[in-house]
Amino acid sequence: MISDNSENAARSTKEVTPRRSGKPASQRQSDFKATKTEVLQLIREDRATEAVALASGFLSFGKVDKRWSRCLLLSKALEAAGKRDAAISLLDVPDAPVHVRLTRAELMFQDCRAEEAHSVLPTNAEIEQAHLPDPSALYLRRAKLLIDTDHIEDAKAALLLAGGAGNPAKLAKLWLTLAQRFLDNGNFEGPIEAMHVVVALPETNSTLMLRALNVLSAIVCRHDHPAALIGLVSEFERYVNDHEGGLRARLILAKVLSFMSRKDQARDLLESIPTSDMSVSDLVALATIQLRVGATESAASNARKILAIDELEPDIEAKAGLVLARCLAINKRFGEATGLLDDIWARTGNLAVARGLLMVLRTDGSREQVDAVKDEVRRTHVASLPSDLASGLASIARINGPDLQKAPKPLVIPWKLSERPEHEWSDWSSRALWGKQAVSLLARWGHFAGLDRGQELLDLVDPIDYSPLQEALSLGRGVILFGTHMGPVAAAFFALEEQFGSRFAFLGAGGNAASTKAKQILLSDSGQHGGVTQMIRHLKHNGVLAISNDATNSGAFRKMTFAGYDCKMSRLTPRLSRAQSTPSFWYQPEWVGDRLQVKFKSMPEYKTGETIPAWEDRWYAAAKEHITSFAKTAAENQSGFSMYSNPLGMYDRDWWGG
Repeated sequence: MISDNSENAARSTKEVTPRRSGKPASQRQSDFKATKTEVLQLIREDRATEAVALASGFLSFGKVDKRWSRCLLLSKALEAAGKRDAAISLLDVPDAPVHVRLTRAELMFQDCRAEEAHSVLPTNAEIEQAHLPDPSALYLRRAKLLIDTDHIEDAKAALLLAGGAGNPAKLAKLWLTLAQRFLDNGNFEGPIEAMHVVVALPETNSTLMLRALNVLSAIVCRHDHPAALIGLVSEFERYVNDHEGGLRARLILAKVLSFMSRKDQARDLLESIPTSDMSVSDLVALATIQLRVGATESAASNARKILAIDELEPDIEAKAGLVLARCLAINKRFGEATGLLDDIWARTGNLAVARGLLMVLRTDGSREQVDAVKDEVRRTHVASLPSDLASGLASIARINGPDLQKAPKPLVIPWKLSERPEHEWSDWSSRALWGKQAVSLLARWGHFAGLDRGQELLDLVDPIDYSPLQEALSLGRGVILFGTHMGPVAAAFFALEEQFGSRFAFLGAGGNAASTKAKQILLSDSGQHGGVTQMIRHLKHNGVLAISNDATNSGAFRKMTFAGYDCKMSRLTPRLSRAQSTPSFWYQPEWVGDRLQVKFKSMPEYKTGETIPAWEDRWYAAAKEHITSFAKTAAENQSGFSMYSNPLGMYDRDWWGG
């Protein structure tokens, strides 16, 4: 238990008249510094209860003008002790100065109270009127909270007021985050302006410059390259040249130039990079970008250098082999490309090489050769499967997750939505990581184990109530299943295929998406419009169609906020449902203990005469409710949130391993 002092701390700032210690001002200041040092040390040593007691006892001493320093110290101790509500209440005083109000707003945001945090945040004008010697730090803190609460235009104004004062690295980070938020919201002018500021900042370190170049690459990929963007790219070129930018900076810049159809400049930039002392992994990266920008001779030469090295790591050999094979295929030397990849695949067993081999064979090979490679890939997968599914799941090792403060967004969002106490984080994150590995095993089992062994997967699934879907199908307009990538989705698809046969299909991107035997509408084969045509045709045949929340076919997304983080949800499902008068359902595959369950819940139907915005508001409100509720289920189900924490639903590969 925390001392009773913490419970009375909030009242002390309002009701207690500060007592005079009788000591000189210099002595009082020295006492406060010593106490502050001791409190912070206790917090670092995880002795938060003692820190609260010490800070509480020191709160009412000293001059009134030092009261807020003591309040902030106690609030820090309360936060460390898990008493965030008490810390927020402590700082809830009408005459609190702007820096105290800002701290209170930050605590509210950390407590998932984003709207309240924004409402108590001091304005730019209030910070200016405080006449502080150096208000730049407060502007930066205000800007960060405004970005976090999705008030990006206000955040931009705060950053502009901060100017170039303060910590350049912190300023650059905030401008880069702001640029990404603008980009996520479909605003391309904002990121360009932000990037101009970043590239002009003094002493921007190499890590931040790499991040800036990656944001620049994202802008270039998704914009029509107006004069403002061309000028920005030129500024980055000058920066990289003037600061002797490292290899990665030059590689990203070359990629940006190639996106802008300036491949000649990209090739020149890459040719200027010395390779004599370059590591093997860097040489692979260089060869890969050279291939992208059309410098096939240089790419092939560097790939051959790598492959000539003895005792290469299999992964490096595979990457270099793929680069060289693509160069050979570009030059119509298909036989050499096929022989090279076949040899590397036999030596490394790398399935990426097999996919590259299939790509070459589809261009210049026979059907028999393609089928032979497919069969070998299948045999490789089958050989990797455990003897039985139950023992395979039991053998998945439990690993520790990262510290909560360092955890990536795809893990933090469902954790916050789960509303669990912080002391459960370690166990929760470990179980979530186990769930990720289990999802992978279920997907491979469903696709490669065969019909006989596939029954082992179905045996894990509790009986499913299909009556809501059967009733909807009786209307003859098909059914759309809306879901996420969270939980054991492959098990749900396998069960749906078992129940509905060819009437069940799902929308996928190809490649690793082929995780069940169900019919798959492949975007990589059909493209955006062709995929929509196939979906409509499938529904007209009264089929069951599963669509994930990150499907890109609609060409539009709905911004939603989960646990204070912006997410993007596809508009495809509600639009398709309304256009085809097709009922839609939320499907929820989940672990319940050591069993699998699949549930279906109806989504709102479009009402005749209803405006489209009103209809979508109802539909997405229901979707958000289902997703938020699902995040409160077992931790083993929370492995797929990365799929909709950004606009295109791309995996966070640094975390989940792609």
